[in-house]
Amino acid sequence: MGEAYAETGKLDRAEEHLKALEQICGKQCEQYRDLHEAIAKAKKKSG
Repeated sequence: MGEAYAETGKLDRAEEHLKALEQICGKQCEQYRDLHEAIAKAKKKSG
């Protein structure tokens, strides 16, 4: 869900999901890393 938010430009919602993932599984879990990368790409796209 967080990746979909990132892809549609809803970065605030994507970052909420990222924070939740950090609390659930930490920064080393695959889901956290994937979403972190998706947010970074979306930020690059938006300027």
